[in-house]
Amino acid sequence: MFGGMFEEDEDAGMMGGLFDQDFDESTERKELDTDLPPAPYLRREVSLSKNTMASLQDRLLDLEREELERTTQCNNAITRLQAEIEREKLKLAESKAKIQREVDAVKQAIDKCKTYQESLKKEGKLDDHLEETACGVCLEQPRDALVAPCGHIAMCYACSTAIAKSKNNECPFCRVRIIGVYKTFHV
Repeated sequence: MFGGMFEEDEDAGMMGGLFDQDFDESTERKELDTDLPPAPYLRREVSLSKNTMASLQDRLLDLEREELERTTQCNNAITRLQAEIEREKLKLAESKAKIQREVDAVKQAIDKCKTYQESLKKEGKLDDHLEETACGVCLEQPRDALVAPCGHIAMCYACSTAIAKSKNNECPFCRVRIIGVYKTFHV
């Protein structure tokens, strides 16, 4: 029995020590509790924080929607511009093909004129005087037109005015743009 009582006293001593620790912790808690704001204030702060968080989430969603809308608008604009570029490329290719056809037609006409001129020379129908005074384009009419600003008198009035009115209104001899054609007369 003695031993049992001793053990109980030991336990009681230990318990007393535990109670002392509990007392110290509760004292510390009371000291901590005095540093904290009152509960209604904390509830209000939590409520404000929740409202702020909700408002920030709403703003974030709005910004994401705006970004998606801007991205969609940019993508639509890019698509429209790409389509316009493709249309312009087609127009350019068509214009290039048309210009090439016109150039080919002019080259054929020049070759035809040269061939005709050479055949006339071989036949002796084109004498030196006629060669010097005949239009350099049609080889039929006399040279009677002055082309400005280059000053060439190498074509008939009909050929020079036709060239001046064409899209490629350049002197066929020097490639200067024709500003005017003047009829000349030999005295």
